[in-house]
Amino acid sequence: MNSRKLHEELAVPIQESVKFQKLILGSQYYCETVDEDGDVPADSVVDWRDGKDTWCLRRQQAQLANELPGTSKPGAIQLGASSSVWEIAAAYIEGVQQESKTIHYVNEYSPEVPTTKLIYDWVDHQWCRTYIIMERAPGQLLDKVWHDLTEQQRKDVAQEVAVHVLSMSQRTSTSLSTIDGFGVEQFKLVGGQPLLDCIKTPAWVPWCHPVFSKDSLSSHLQSEASMPPPKEDNEFVFYHLDLTSHNIFVHLPRSEKDKGQLAQIVDWTNAAFWPRFWVATCPNRFGPFTVPGADDGDWYRYLRAALEEAGFAAQSEWFERFVVEQYRLREERGGEKYNEWLRSKQIRPR
Repeated sequence: MNSRKLHEELAVPIQESVKFQKLILGSQYYCETVDEDGDVPADSVVDWRDGKDTWCLRRQQAQLANELPGTSKPGAIQLGASSSVWEIAAAYIEGVQQESKTIHYVNEYSPEVPTTKLIYDWVDHQWCRTYIIMERAPGQLLDKVWHDLTEQQRKDVAQEVAVHVLSMSQRTSTSLSTIDGFGVEQFKLVGGQPLLDCIKTPAWVPWCHPVFSKDSLSSHLQSEASMPPPKEDNEFVFYHLDLTSHNIFVHLPRSEKDKGQLAQIVDWTNAAFWPRFWVATCPNRFGPFTVPGADDGDWYRYLRAALEEAGFAAQSEWFERFVVEQYRLREERGGEKYNEWLRSKQIRPR
């Protein structure tokens, strides 16, 4: 085949070789695009616009439920027990907080907060999945436009985030827990999953801490690092927790004179009732609060300063001492427990 013939046969770009008009979502639903000149099907559960396309969600027929189970479609993102086309599915475990319920909670009690806009969400008990269909977030991710923002514009964004954090903190609880009273999945202060549980439990199964009261949290922290927590009031405040640069969308200013503007806050998976001292302490250099690849990507400094200005005290020195002591003790205890487990399996400890 000569090059001219090849060129003629590839008049349709190679990228157009495969198109997906229908997305099978678990065992219950599928979504598909609606023809430009067509009507939304009468049996559509919900429909929405995404750019120039109209999409609709419909209940599956029996034959669809068994079509290619577990197959990943091109363009999907696979992250541990979660996968997404927009943001679409995560493993469902009884007793683990559903992100969609948390977003509904924020929308009800703090409607001024720019949250993820939900289109539809459900639990697929047959496949043990939770599904969320959400609108495409406006603006651009903060970490993608970090270098395009001035010092003042970064401060503007941080201050706007802090305003919403303060607003949400008006919702309080007497326990460290999710909105539905479950234990939280992530909390650096109370340690991670015990070593033996890691060995016995599949990696995709979320592990949650127990629900802590003020007193039980204090006792636990002292056992973790032999250090009492900072003195605080007896209530826990509602807090997003993961206000990193890849969970914040901003509107890119047109010029250096324009103000930096928050567009949306996403990923509410770990939002819960947290100790008040943790609000401004959590953004620190030990966590994911720096912008990858940026020499001046210390987003945590901007956010922490804005949170302190809003009235949240950062216990930075206390936390750094705590981390050092916690890791030292965890390594000692972890080694002992691991050797004990090896002996129980009749394996010689290292």
